Amino acid sequence: MNRGRGLTLFLFLFAVVGLAVFAGGQGEKEQQNVVIMVGSHGQYLIEETMEAFMAEHPTISVEAVAISSVPQESWQTYTTMFAAQDGSAHIVGMYPTDVVHMAEAGWLTDLSQLYDPSYEKELEKFNRTAVEINTVGGNLYAVPLYADALLLYYRKDLLEKYGFQPPTTWDELTKQVQTIKAGENDPNLAGYIFQAPKIEGVVCNFVNFQSGVGGEIMKDGKIVLDSPKNREACASWSGWCKKVLPPSR
Repeated sequence: MNRGRGLTLFLFLFAVVGLAVFAGGQGEKEQQNVVIMVGSHGQYLIEETMEAFMAEHPTISVEAVAISSVPQESWQTYTTMFAAQDGSAHIVGMYPTDVVHMAEAGWLTDLSQLYDPSYEKELEKFNRTAVEINTVGGNLYAVPLYADALLLYYRKDLLEKYGFQPPTTWDELTKQVQTIKAGENDPNLAGYIFQAPKIEGVVCNFVNFQSGVGGEIMKDGKIVLDSPKNREACASWSGWCKKVLPPSR
C-alpha cells in the first residue's frame, strides 16, 4: 500500500469523525467509499459514529470490515495486505505494538499531513502515553479508541462464607485461595485464572503482578528491568502461579 493511500489509526477513537477533518478540501461531489478494518473488540464502538458521519456526509459511505481480534492474526492480515500493496483498507485498527513496525516499513500515513492544525487541541484530551506510543520519529501515526484495564473479579459468596474482604495484595489473594480451596475440598474449583496463552495477555498479567510487588519497567524515561524488585517478581512468579492456578496451568 502506498504511503499516501492509507490513513491508519490505532484502535481509531474519532476514526470516522477524523475523516471529516482528514478529508477536508477534497470536496464531496462524487461518491467516496471508505473501508475500515477492525477487530470485534472495537467494531461496535464505531457504529454510531459511522452512522452520524454518513448522515452528515451523504456522498461518503463507510464500511466496517471485521477481522480477527487476536494480535498475531490481525498482524498477519495487515502485513500480507501491505506487503502486496493492497490499498483496499483506508483505516485500520491495530495493537499499539504494531504501529512502530508498520510506520517504519512505510505502510502508514503521518496523520499530521491529514488533519487540520486545530486538531492538536483534541489530541491533548488523550492519555499522554497512549499518544506517545503511536508517535514514531516525531510523527503521529495512530490515535487510540479505547484502553484495556485489568480487573479482579471474585466469588462474593465464597469470600463472605470465609469472612474475607476482597484482597488488596497478592499475598492476601494467595492466602484466601489456599484457605477457600482447603475448606471447599472441590477439585474443580480454581483459585485464580487469567489470560495466559503466548500473547500479550500473559505479559499484561505478569506486569500487573510485577507492579504489585514494587517492580517497574520504566523510570524517569529509562528501562529499569534489571532491578532487585523485578528479579524478585520473576523469581516468585512461577511459584506463585503454582499456588493459585488450576493444576492444568
